[in-house]
Amino acid sequence: MNILNCTPHPINFEASNGDVTEFPYSGIVPRVSMEYTEMDVDGILFSRPKYGEVIGLPKYEEGTYLIVSRMLATACNRSDLIVPCKFKRDHNGAIQSCKSFQVMS
Repeated sequence: MNILNCTPHPINFEASNGDVTEFPYSGIVPRVSMEYTEMDVDGILFSRPKYGEVIGLPKYEEGTYLIVSRMLATACNRSDLIVPCKFKRDHNGAIQSCKSFQVMS
C-alpha cells in the first residue's frame, strides 16, 4: 500500500500503538472549483455548493491512496481518496496528528 499526501502541508498519523508517521507534502495539490446557488429565506442567506472542475488530481492507481481535502474527496467520489480525521490536539487546540483516515466513497 502506498499513501501520497496531496495537501499543501505534512500530515502526521498516530497509530494505535503511539508510533507517528509523517506523510510529507508531495508537491501535488489538486483543486476543485465551487459555485454556490443562493437562497434568501426571510433575510437569511442559504448557500448550496456545486462542485466544478477538478484539476491536478492523479489518476487512480491500484494500491495507492491519496490524502486530500474533504471538499475534493466529496466532489470526486473515488475510493482511493482519504481525509485525515480523529485528530489529536495540543493544549492550545492545534492539530498534532490524526488517528484515522476517512474513506469518502
